[in-house]
Amino acid sequence: MTPAHSTSSGDPELESLRALAPELARHDAAEVACLLAPYLAYLREAVATVRAREAVDAVSIVGRTLFANARAPEALPLARELLAYCERTGDRTQTRRAAGVCGLLATETADTVGAIGLHVKALRIATTKILDEAVARDPVTKKVHDSYMAYKAKYDAWADMSETVYHTKIRKA
Repeated sequence: MTPAHSTSSGDPELESLRALAPELARHDAAEVACLLAPYLAYLREAVATVRAREAVDAVSIVGRTLFANARAPEALPLARELLAYCERTGDRTQTRRAAGVCGLLATETADTVGAIGLHVKALRIATTKILDEAVARDPVTKKVHDSYMAYKAKYDAWADMSETVYHTKIRKA
């Protein structure tokens, strides 16, 4: 397990992003956008799932740097691209981490609804993982979980018809 402060991911682009992070606070918003643009493109085009963890670590460093200087919104486009990248890789753990980073940064943009939605996404991923592990370990838990999920599927079908706006904007966001 590589700690977030580690300096070696083996990926030159991510190493470069890590090295850039401490310098970002010295630049204005337009310059930061220009400096981060190549990394947005890199994440948009990246397909290697083995780098998801390193990407989250590197973007988290950038986010922390800008957040500490009251400039979190400048890191949000990079964090959102990171989240999309992690979703493409299918790595649930890193997608959860990326959603959390986006949620923290979005909070600073006064987009409370968006921030909550990102945190809910992270919590859903964590909950699914925990439930999957519990179901795999215990047959009674599996039986209860399966019964509940069957009931929930019926409830969801009814709720989607009866309270579409509420359930689309709040419950499923």
